[in-house]
Amino acid sequence: SPLTSLLLSSGINAEYGDSTKSYISGASNLDSVTVLVGVHHEGLPILGVVTYPFTREQIWGLAHGAHKCANVPVPRITGPIKTVVLSRSESNSMIDTLRSSGYQTEGHTGAGYKLGTVIKGEASFYLLTAGWTYQWDTCGPHAIIRALGGDIEMFGNPGTYLRYTHSTEPNKGFIAYMDEAALAKLRGCLSE
Repeated sequence: SPLTSLLLSSGINAEYGDSTKSYISGASNLDSVTVLVGVHHEGLPILGVVTYPFTREQIWGLAHGAHKCANVPVPRITGPIKTVVLSRSESNSMIDTLRSSGYQTEGHTGAGYKLGTVIKGEASFYLLTAGWTYQWDTCGPHAIIRALGGDIEMFGNPGTYLRYTHSTEPNKGFIAYMDEAALAKLRGCLSE
């Protein structure tokens, strides 16, 4: 069957406890802990599940060809798109560049959590300038982002998007987004 063929030619990425370092260190924000599952086919993330075990929330999305659905709504953009979530390891010069261009920045732990803020519309972007994440961190949330109309573009390479193989190498930098016009404005600020 076509479904069996699709599944047999797909790859699966799973992260069974993203942001566990925060959990183990006794951090008070357990909301950042996620369990991530993603399925990719021919380089594209097609199915994703993000579970927040401490809040018992689960979000999922499917993006395969023309078929797109998710259990969360497309985030409503009601005002200026100005919030960028970053890793706590991001450089001060990047933070200064964003802030001087009028963006608010928020540092969080856990790639799954940061991608979830974009999915839920709590942040406009997740910007990562270096290879601190892996395919198992991004595949599931990326599928949900694609199901809702967004994508993850490679940082410094406009029009090039994060793709999946069976690599264990870190992802390069990227920008997760939901709004293409807002991404163009952000790119403009970063290239000045």
